[in-house]
Amino acid sequence: MPCLIEAGLNNRIDLLVAQKSTELTTGEYKLTKAERKPNIGVSVSYERDWKGFLPPARSTTAGVSIPLTFSNINKGAVKAAKFRIAQSEIMERDMELQIQAEIAQAWFYYEAEKKKVAQYRAGVLEDSQKVLNGMVYKYKRGETSILDVLVAQRTYNEVQQEYLETMKGYAASLVALEKACGIWDIRF
Repeated sequence: MPCLIEAGLNNRIDLLVAQKSTELTTGEYKLTKAERKPNIGVSVSYERDWKGFLPPARSTTAGVSIPLTFSNINKGAVKAAKFRIAQSEIMERDMELQIQAEIAQAWFYYEAEKKKVAQYRAGVLEDSQKVLNGMVYKYKRGETSILDVLVAQRTYNEVQQEYLETMKGYAASLVALEKACGIWDIRF
């Protein structure tokens, strides 16, 4: 079962969506923090004037620009982004636990159906066939009535029907297990 849980955690699309959501909220947090940093500008220039009859003029200028942003005082956007990251991580962990629970439940249901099929194959089918054959034999010898043969036939038919229902439940449990694991063909 641990390999099925591992396969489920690797193959389920809903878990992948939760993981990508965590990555997305982390990226949004980084973007929010980057937007809050001040945009400091530095400039340096050098000019030389060659025109005119005056001697060439030279000038050098340097400057630093620091914007005064008053929105950085409120840290609510950064805190909200942090909380969204925490929320998406919790949702991802919740999805992992939900997948593990679904796989475990499907596994136990599959094992129970497998045991039912084994019980039918181990003796219930053969026993009901033997009872029917014995009643037919007794009827042919005149030891029992047709009513007893019909009751044995009905019992045999009911056992066959229950066996087919059990096989249907077994197949459905296998499909449910494969669906819970996110794979189509499980090899045991």
